[in-house]
Amino acid sequence: MTRAEAISVLTAADMPYALEDATVGGRRVRVFANAPSSLRALYESTASALPFWSTRTSG
Repeated sequence: MTRAEAISVLTAADMPYALEDATVGGRRVRVFANAPSSLRALYESTASALPFWSTRTSG
């Protein structure tokens, strides 16, 4: 499979990395259709009740 073929498969309409056209800052660009709407939305989708940092060491 060539690079172009792989990109075509991964960015097809029904795939997780699907691309669509959008206007950003007055310019037409290709964007990921399934991307979070903001950085905040990304953080919220990966939030966990687990502690972020622990000073506990093994041993």
